[in-house]
Amino acid sequence: MTSRRSPSRSSPRRSRRCSKKPGNSRSTRRWRATCQSGLPALDPIGAAHYDELVKGLNKSLGVTILMVTHDLDSLYAACDRIAVLLDKRVVVGTIDELLEFDHPWVQEYFRGPRGRAAAKQE
Repeated sequence: MTSRRSPSRSSPRRSRRCSKKPGNSRSTRRWRATCQSGLPALDPIGAAHYDELVKGLNKSLGVTILMVTHDLDSLYAACDRIAVLLDKRVVVGTIDELLEFDHPWVQEYFRGPRGRAAAKQE
């Protein structure tokens, strides 16, 4: 018996998926794009181009983009606000606001060696 998995679930490139949906607000007709990024699989040049594309779409089309990533370089380069799942709750803010958040995991993630390196590149 064969598995009924979709190609996106069985492919190693499945991590770059995007969908677009109309925003929930009745007062605006903005679109929201949701992306699960496969940036670790990209070379640094490709990842930088992807970040530029995401930021450019946000600015030029006025769309809200929800990107799921752990890539610190992308967080600094392409994100205005970040949501962190922390102790069974969601904490949302800018990178500067999260740097002020007093929680050991947040501090280690953003102020650790990789976080400091990503912050210097921006």
